[in-house]
Amino acid sequence: MKRWSLCRLFSFLILFFNLTGCSDNFLDTKPTAVNSNKILANEDGINAVLIGAYSAIDGAGLHINAWFGDWAWGGAVSNWVWGSVASDDGTKGGDITDSSPIVPIEDYTADPHNNYISDKWNGNYEAV
Repeated sequence: MKRWSLCRLFSFLILFFNLTGCSDNFLDTKPTAVNSNKILANEDGINAVLIGAYSAIDGAGLHINAWFGDWAWGGAVSNWVWGSVASDDGTKGGDITDSSPIVPIEDYTADPHNNYISDKWNGNYEAV
C-alpha cells in the first residue's frame, strides 16, 4: 500500500512539473542587458558604457563567493601578483600557507591548476 501511494505521488509530481514547468513564453523574453540606440546616441551614453566596461578590468568583486571575492588578489587592479611578485620587485612574505598559490608564481613554477592564473583570466575575460 505504501509503495502504491509513493508511486502515485511521484507520478503526480512528474505530471505537475511537466504541465507547469514548460511554456513557450520564455522564448519571448527580452534581454535585460541590451543597450538601446538612445543610450549610444550621445557622448554621455558612450562614456557610461565605457566606464562600466573598464570598471570590471580590476577583477576584484566581479564574482564574489569568498570573503574578498574570488578574484581579489589574482585579478586585482594593482596587479601585485603578476607585476611586483612575478618580477621579483616584491615578495609574497608570510608563511607557506598564506596565499600559497602565489609561491609558484614567484618561483616561475606555476602550473595550469593554479587558481590565480584562472582568476586573472576570468577577471580580464569578464571585463571584455
